[in-house]
Amino acid sequence: MKPAAPALRKTLQMLCSVAALVAFSCTADAQTASGADDECPLGTPSKAACVRKYMITDAQLQEAVAYNSLSNHLETIYKDFGADVSPGSYDMSKKRLSGIVQFAADQSFEMGIMPIPDMYVSMLTTQATQTKEGKDFVLVNRNAFRTAVLSDEGAEKLKLSLGRELSRIRYGDTVPHVVADLHNHPAESREAGLRADLEGAGPLGAKNPIAFAAAIEDELRSELHKLIFIKGTTLDDLDANRLSDRDYKRISDEHVRVANDVLNLAPWDRIMALRKEARLMSEYEQTHTVRSHTDREAESKWLVAQILPDAMRGGQ
Repeated sequence: MKPAAPALRKTLQMLCSVAALVAFSCTADAQTASGADDECPLGTPSKAACVRKYMITDAQLQEAVAYNSLSNHLETIYKDFGADVSPGSYDMSKKRLSGIVQFAADQSFEMGIMPIPDMYVSMLTTQATQTKEGKDFVLVNRNAFRTAVLSDEGAEKLKLSLGRELSRIRYGDTVPHVVADLHNHPAESREAGLRADLEGAGPLGAKNPIAFAAAIEDELRSELHKLIFIKGTTLDDLDANRLSDRDYKRISDEHVRVANDVLNLAPWDRIMALRKEARLMSEYEQTHTVRSHTDREAESKWLVAQILPDAMRGGQ
């Protein structure tokens, strides 16, 4: 891959700053490069002005999309493979990518998000965010994208992530004053996150809460491999290949303890909420006709109203 142009490097540094405000995942080097100051330190966007300070412009977004769009990054992946590409692999990857792009377009229309948000591949977590001018876009994690174009399972997981992020856009969670407000009020942040889970996996999104719950379980299995090396852990007796619900709950509890993440609902509580959504979807569709967009909108609203309050009380 050719080195990034100076303007693009600046764009990527600013994007890392945005991610730190939204997902708190940048490295110390990236924080230094962004030039944070005492008034608006990274990771503490208490004011909308601080959130807006680290947003990129529409022009910078266009440059980033042109450089690393989903289709461009697919070409980069296969260029790196060289002669090791198996017959038909490239065509299958293009087909998966087409399905992912079509899913994003369909769900944007279903959720009333127009125009369809731009997407491009980044080293950061898959997340929806916004430019200074108010244009929503979605960063797609590089590793998740690679897995998505190389396997059907990966493609379905990425669709679930995109459904969740599109729901965040739908509810305005990417607007600077909302980003700041959610950071300042952790309970509201947890609620917004779970609402995005439910809507993104439900009738207006991927329509597969069980798959989304299974994806969170996969994340917990990966988390186990990290947590067992932390001093004082109680998880060293677990086998990642043989986990029960009780084990997933233990991993979730340990994750919450170690990460001290008050802005997101515990992984186990998210799993339980999604399982409940799957059950209620089945019951709802036995007694209601769900064919039109209006029907799906009504079902989604009903599901969130049934699940969210109890889940939030249980996740305190």
